[in-house]
Amino acid sequence: MRPTIKNDVFTLLQFSDLHLFAQPEKYAHDICPEQSFLKIFEQAIETHPAIDLILLTGDLAEDPVDTVYNRLKERLSRHQIPIVCLPGNHDNYPIMLKIFSQPPMTCNKITRLGNWQIITLNSQIVGEKQGSIAAPEMAFLQDTLSISKDYFSVIALHHHCIPTGSSWMDHMQLEQSEQFLKTLQNYNNVRLILSGHTHQILETHTAGTAILGTPSTCYQFKPNSKHFAITPEPPCYRSVTLLPNGEITSTIHTLIPT
Repeated sequence: MRPTIKNDVFTLLQFSDLHLFAQPEKYAHDICPEQSFLKIFEQAIETHPAIDLILLTGDLAEDPVDTVYNRLKERLSRHQIPIVCLPGNHDNYPIMLKIFSQPPMTCNKITRLGNWQIITLNSQIVGEKQGSIAAPEMAFLQDTLSISKDYFSVIALHHHCIPTGSSWMDHMQLEQSEQFLKTLQNYNNVRLILSGHTHQILETHTAGTAILGTPSTCYQFKPNSKHFAITPEPPCYRSVTLLPNGEITSTIHTLIPT
């Protein structure tokens, strides 16, 4: 088991949009998603000496079947680092809940680290590409924020809640994003919203909350594009440092060619 440095500063790693196939050697857009993910995951493990939590923020599978999720669990669990998974539009959430049911790899809705809490949301609409936060999920979020005002909060979900500037992608944005962000303004303990889905970097701030979108661990989408387009940008992950005073720092890391 990897040692964990016990202090008031916590390190999160976010990996998103793995798009793993049932056949691990299969390619898409001139890249093998499984090889790409495993390479950048191992790079991250070697780069960061102490990791408190890993977030997999959706679209873990392109083929959302048991074999894909079981293979992912087998590959990652050996590191004995807490991993929390949430679904994207490509995923099968019931299968995820079944397979990722025990530490170190779970679908936990709340994880607490010191005076921080990480809240994960299901933004999936089954059978659709766009996202939404259903009424029970929103009630869970509001209740959690209301009863835990002593914790700084990170909210993680798959779908982006701010526009990318790519019209084709923004048709698949979180529905009622403005209302979602307006609701969060009622809670002054929300410091960060993390998302995936867009296969590109998104970074902005609103009302004291950072909103960060993280690229894929495989192929990336061309920014500011009217139509679907792929760029040669490399696979990525994000690291986030949570400080005891409620501040955060964050860095995008790219796959180093070998």
